[in-house]
Amino acid sequence: AGQTADFEYTSAQGQHFAASLVPLTDASGQITDLMGISRDITEAKRFENRLRFTQLTVDQARLAVFWCHPDGMFHFVNETACRWLQYSREELAGMHVTDINPEFSREAWPAHWSEIKAKGLLVMTSVHQRKDGSTYPVEIHSNYVRFEEQEFKLAFVLDISAEREARD
Repeated sequence: AGQTADFEYTSAQGQHFAASLVPLTDASGQITDLMGISRDITEAKRFENRLRFTQLTVDQARLAVFWCHPDGMFHFVNETACRWLQYSREELAGMHVTDINPEFSREAWPAHWSEIKAKGLLVMTSVHQRKDGSTYPVEIHSNYVRFEEQEFKLAFVLDISAEREARD
């Protein structure tokens, strides 16, 4: 037997398939036949496309989106959060909520986590601090979420600078 060839193809009817072909050889090493297997991956492709679309909508949302672990470290941030805070995703992945919120201390985090877990939803105003040290006012809508036996705080954050300026 020779080298396996793996590939995907789409039928004329729009079905997606994953296939593998293996050449079969005779005693002299000449290819005499091909053996293959194909499986329908149409539903998996549809699911993948929906997932990519969801990721795109979260990244392009006009709100900053943060997923935080129970210890306050960021699990996920969207592109809007990166743009507002002037950090890359990689930088924010190694940061704690208190690194961007100067009004919030690490000592206060356990009580905050307990409150969000007990209530399920919290709304608060605060400030976020950009990489350059400047700050801007925010309104934070936080939800407690469980996913695959993991706990998270999901926060949707709105920059309320314009509203504050209009009041002042």
